Amino acid sequence: MIENASPELKGFFPSMVNAIIPKERSAYNKQEAKKSIVALCYMIAGLRNKFVNQFKMEVGLYLAASGATCEAIDTMSSLGYSICARSVANYQKKIYENHITNIESYFSKKGNFLHIYNIDDFHDIHEKRRPDTTSTSTANHFATCVAKPVIDCLKIPLVFNGVSVHNPNNIEAWRICWYLLNQYKGIFDITYMERQLYWISQGYQDNQNFDQIELLTVHSYGEMIEQRKEERSMNGLQLVSFEEQHLHSMQDYLKAFKPILDINNKTNYLQNYVAPIVTDWPGQLFIRKALALRLQSNIPQEIEFFLPILGPLHLSLNSREHVILIYHNFFEKMFHSVFGKNKKLAKKPKPWRINLLLEIARSGWVKIKSKIIEKFSLSKDIEFRTMVDLLDNLIPATLDIYAILFRSGSFEKYIETVFRIWTFALRWKRKNYNKAPLVFLSDFFYWSDNNHPFADIIKNYLPNFNDYYVENMHSRIRANISPNATAENIVKQAYIVGMNTFYFNFYQVSKILNKY
Repeated sequence: MIENASPELKGFFPSMVNAIIPKERSAYNKQEAKKSIVALCYMIAGLRNKFVNQFKMEVGLYLAASGATCEAIDTMSSLGYSICARSVANYQKKIYENHITNIESYFSKKGNFLHIYNIDDFHDIHEKRRPDTTSTSTANHFATCVAKPVIDCLKIPLVFNGVSVHNPNNIEAWRICWYLLNQYKGIFDITYMERQLYWISQGYQDNQNFDQIELLTVHSYGEMIEQRKEERSMNGLQLVSFEEQHLHSMQDYLKAFKPILDINNKTNYLQNYVAPIVTDWPGQLFIRKALALRLQSNIPQEIEFFLPILGPLHLSLNSREHVILIYHNFFEKMFHSVFGKNKKLAKKPKPWRINLLLEIARSGWVKIKSKIIEKFSLSKDIEFRTMVDLLDNLIPATLDIYAILFRSGSFEKYIETVFRIWTFALRWKRKNYNKAPLVFLSDFFYWSDNNHPFADIIKNYLPNFNDYYVENMHSRIRANISPNATAENIVKQAYIVGMNTFYFNFYQVSKILNKY
């Protein structure tokens, strides 16, 4: 592109590559070295023209985000590699002060499109550390609100043909029971893998787009993971607000909604339209509580614009964790047999290890299942049936519900598996997730029975109703703040990360992608 704009530069970049990078280096090392050459080109341009300082600006921001002191940044400025610390601070302040104006401008232009919102809490804890002082430390807590546009979908009216998107009866047990008896009867009598074989025989399920590593990294939120990087792209995502506060009560969520409602007061982009909010259980609980109490004077009437929806990422993560917790003895023995007796399995392993253990168990079961079932198919032994249920039902259902069914947009299979996951939570007496799936199912059945267009929207655009976006944003923010950053600096840095401008491109180029 640069050579097309300036034909006299044709051949300049290949010449620099040949002159600087030794030919005997591997292809990977050559590619990494080219990043340094790009930086060198920016420095050369800056020497020729002092106003070409964008690269120095990004270096200064990157140093500040990494926890470099003002003296260190000023030293780099004296060497000609960065701008000074004061300029960095002024730029951060400018971004922070202009954020509201930029967001209002965005929604004035793109407000006609449907936007999916995420609201979640963020803390600045980087790692578990052994205490080395006699004083206690406290973490800073923030409320993050992001919005992701569905570009080819217009926003949905709150009331359609006299039918509100909110069920006036809230959650209807009779409607759920009717669907269970008339549409899903007998389905949960067989295991998930048996049901999966039926889908495959009918040509319904196709998971060829997801390889093994991609499926194992669905709960790794960093954008610097090489696998499935295009799906982790946050193009179009808007950081609506990032404020220091807790999310522990209904009033906390109402406070978190205030920036959205303030924007709506100026642009009217939400007036009488639905704003879907994909969130975890506390978010659903407190938002629904506010909707139920919206006639009270202390609750803004605009709260009815918001529609809480079950977060598939949290449903998947929680169900996987609970499988490991309930059957920890089995997985501990399997873990020792695979990785050695001296290795220790935590009582609550990290998500990536949970995914790995579940996948190992499923892969092993697939290899021996036919012989085991052939020999013991008539056995009614409780221990045997429990293991078959674990390996043939619980594990594959929790692995597939988000990684394959949700991301592939297989809505009917996803809804059915949400129902199945609810039966697991009911069996385990899971405190929150024996309710959350029922709320989602009740809403969807209500929309379908009353022909509200939101039923078709969630069917056709299922992968967009994701709570991954806010988790990825949190991963970006955490990677761009130092452990000692103040709350004020964290907020400013978050808005810089949320800009999605050259700064983040520089950050991506300067980092080496991690392989799972």
